[in-house]
Amino acid sequence: MNNLVILFSGASHSGKTTLIRSLKEDLKDKVICFFEEIRKEKIINIDNIRKNPYKYFEYEKKIIKKKMKQEFNCIKKYNNKIILFDRSLIDSLFYYIFYIDKSKFSKNILKNYNNFLEEILNKIKIHIKEIYNIIFLIEPITKIIRKDNFTMKNLKYTQYNEWEIIKTLTLGFYYNINPNNLKIINSSNNNYNIIKNIIKGYNL
Repeated sequence: MNNLVILFSGASHSGKTTLIRSLKEDLKDKVICFFEEIRKEKIINIDNIRKNPYKYFEYEKKIIKKKMKQEFNCIKKYNNKIILFDRSLIDSLFYYIFYIDKSKFSKNILKNYNNFLEEILNKIKIHIKEIYNIIFLIEPITKIIRKDNFTMKNLKYTQYNEWEIIKTLTLGFYYNINPNNLKIINSSNNNYNIIKNIIKGYNL
């Protein structure tokens, strides 16, 4: 299968979904999109679900497993397509290690948590080598204008840390595996044209 698999990564409220929708509208049938709506299949309040670490652990585990499957299956299902993913498994790793409170987990649940963490780490390395063609790290938009149940109440305080940690994790994984496939995009108004030109350079 000759596909171009692209991941859009970064902190919450970076304009990733908007960029993907714009590329889909511009490139039309060439593009297959996988939005992060797998996190939003049920209308929940993200701050509330995180108050229960057991419930949030199971929630994250479920959606990360689904994302792993989506990424793995995309290269088999499509041919000569530009496949766009809203977030990478590295973003999923960040949410898994940063927002799940493990301090009150029993030994069995903590063991389950760590076993799945090992699975995530292994899958990331495999997907970088075998699936991901480009990952765009998008700087966050600092003016928070989105308001919905999935936007954290205190996002303006955590957004910078999200960005720095996701960026550090991504750079760490790519440094030894595939550094040329990582592109850092700033939050200027020209980022769409920059991304579009990079994609066109692959001549799919």
